[in-house]
Amino acid sequence: MKLGFYSKQQVIDLTSLSATTLWREAKAERFPRPIKISAGRVGYPRNEVDAWLQAKLVNAEQT
Repeated sequence: MKLGFYSKQQVIDLTSLSATTLWREAKAERFPRPIKISAGRVGYPRNEVDAWLQAKLVNAEQT
């Protein structure tokens, strides 16, 4: 498991989701919420985003 954070742009690149969809999915608790790292910086927990991606891949393989 990699520790650390993804930036919003990295998450957009990894998932192909738009910024609006990321916000909507996080608000609905269907995607990991970003964490405030400092006063001007947020990040998405790398392990949670990776787990979300893995679950999507598993679901895609089962359909």
